[in-house]
Amino acid sequence: MSNENDNQADNSVEQQDTSAVNAADLQAQIEALKQHNEKLIGEKRQRDEVARQAQLEREQIEREAAKKNGDYEALEKSYQEKLQAREAELSELYKQRDTQSINSESQRLAAQLADNTTNQILLQRFIKDRLTVNDGQVKVTDENGNLSASTIDDLANEFKTSGMYDSLLSGTRASGTNASGNAASATKSANEYTEAERIELAKTNPEQFKRLFT
Repeated sequence: MSNENDNQADNSVEQQDTSAVNAADLQAQIEALKQHNEKLIGEKRQRDEVARQAQLEREQIEREAAKKNGDYEALEKSYQEKLQAREAELSELYKQRDTQSINSESQRLAAQLADNTTNQILLQRFIKDRLTVNDGQVKVTDENGNLSASTIDDLANEFKTSGMYDSLLSGTRASGTNASGNAASATKSANEYTEAERIELAKTNPEQFKRLFT
């Protein structure tokens, strides 16, 4: 009986020792899991912080790029405006040069064809209508204003031989216009005048010429 009781006591102690060991192991496992979880959480926080810093850097780069692009666009716009202003200035200078070239050439040709200042001024008007500038050179146009193959000398010969400008040319006698002729011309409308009559009217009655054609 005594031996049986001793065996039961030993079994009870052994069970208690086993339970204690199991509890300690379980606690150790729990602590290990907690540490592992904390490590994982710490690593995740580090990854999140790295990602956040990367996002901030990317946004900063994008802002700087946008700013640089804006500066470039502003510079490009300023450059284009200056270029357009310069082109407009050059265009005006070319226009003035062309006008001066036509004026000079028509004046030279009028002086060659007519022997007095009044006739030269009148003749120059008609010569200018037949001149243009192409590639920086004074060229002759036809009566419709289209560029022609005629030279300045050809144009001078045309004025000499057409018969329309005889009253203005050197070495020719202007056709006389008496008072009755002036009175008759005053009753005409501008579209009823021939070219020769226009020239004659400009010479003999400048005021009437201005009223009709200017």
